[in-house]
Amino acid sequence: MPSRKEQLKNDWETIKSLKGRKRWDHIWEYYRIIIIGFVIFLLIMGSVIYNIVNPPPAPALIIAWTYGFQLPEFYDAFTEELADRLLLDPKKYTLEALPFFTTGDAQLDMANIQRFAAMITIGDLDIVVGTQESIETYAYQELLIDIQSLLPAGAEGLLWAEGVDGISSVYGVSILNSQILENADFFYFDEWGTPYLGVFVNASRMENIKKAIEILLN
Repeated sequence: MPSRKEQLKNDWETIKSLKGRKRWDHIWEYYRIIIIGFVIFLLIMGSVIYNIVNPPPAPALIIAWTYGFQLPEFYDAFTEELADRLLLDPKKYTLEALPFFTTGDAQLDMANIQRFAAMITIGDLDIVVGTQESIETYAYQELLIDIQSLLPAGAEGLLWAEGVDGISSVYGVSILNSQILENADFFYFDEWGTPYLGVFVNASRMENIKKAIEILLN
């Protein structure tokens, strides 16, 4: 029985003896698994190298919007201006406002609840913008932190709410008079009252959160 080395030598001689289409058919017939594996390897390595050389933008801030329905144009204008004021390089950082309000569609609302819970669990959500009722609910569920230390001196429109321990703290602040909201297209607020800002308990991008709060209060 010929050794592996002899088999490779014989096969190489066979390949050299074939011409044109027959040669390529022979190579594909006997080596297609190796060829496919090599191509997949090159694609994976190319993707890895590309991501190392050109890393995708990292999240600078992710806002959960539970305040109520807004048109897509509003989210674009809102996040664009906030990112500009935070001086974020769009090639390096992203800023998102994700809608999590109740739609009335059972399946969509369930999907939103699951996504909301998952993102809170892994610390992906930083700020919430919601109604007084929603901020009070999240505070009671221990999802928010007391934001007094993050607010500039003399901040108005504070929302005091009770935690599960019955102690009242500042869990929200009004952004109704925010210049960014005034500048944003298609912002609807009459139906839901004052929009309040809160900060999630396991948010990790605290420096950007504090800057965003200062911007949104002006």
